[in-house]
Amino acid sequence: MKLQTFIRASAFLIAIIDTPAAVVNIGALKDNSLYEDAAGSLSNGAGPSFFSGITAAGGIRRGLLEFDLGIIPAGSQIQSVTLVLHLVQAQAFATSMGLHEARTEWGQGTSSAGNRGGGGTQATTGDATWLHSSYTNAFWTNSGGDFEPVSSAATVVGAEGAYYTWASTTALVADVQGWLDAPSSNHGWFLIGDESQNGTAKAFASRENSTSAFQPKLTVSYTPIPEPSAAFIGLLGAASTIAARRRRRTMQCERRFR
Repeated sequence: MKLQTFIRASAFLIAIIDTPAAVVNIGALKDNSLYEDAAGSLSNGAGPSFFSGITAAGGIRRGLLEFDLGIIPAGSQIQSVTLVLHLVQAQAFATSMGLHEARTEWGQGTSSAGNRGGGGTQATTGDATWLHSSYTNAFWTNSGGDFEPVSSAATVVGAEGAYYTWASTTALVADVQGWLDAPSSNHGWFLIGDESQNGTAKAFASRENSTSAFQPKLTVSYTPIPEPSAAFIGLLGAASTIAARRRRRTMQCERRFR
């Protein structure tokens, strides 16, 4: 039995090694912007951009992104995760912007603040706002959204008109692996900019942007559950042969001592 267990484990490892990693590009399932607003009435669910940072006047903006991982087979092992966003509007200087795992499910309604959109517009049913995870009857635990305080990845964002990449980190991989293993925990990320000074606000192309190449893209490399390989089948066959030989030897010994 021990030999068979060892061979089965070895075969499984060989199958994993023989299984090549797959790569998928995933567009955003939804995105939105939180606008600092005491009434919790502003949003931009269907706008062509989403925002993060602080405006020149001092208003906080926080972006939201969520991706559907249904294209990745359950049980897969996530190897790397990379997010690419296109910056369409920026104020004066470069700042670091971090991805923070969202703790609460949130919504995207039909509100659209238009091409500039920095001031937001009236929220519609289901929109995330500064106070609401889903307007008008579901609320964040904390005004401004519920998210992990430590970012899973960060990058410096500067000039507009360029693509910016949040490169794979152990934390990003852990986020996506957790969502894959427990889909109900997938609430995406908050994109949090520099909130220590005014004038850091930036706008990124959303999933509704008319230029498809500008829309958010999540690239995930993963190893799927391995199918039984020739090596796996061969080792199982060897285990069966060895076990049969042992049984024959045991029977022969028993006959001698009768």
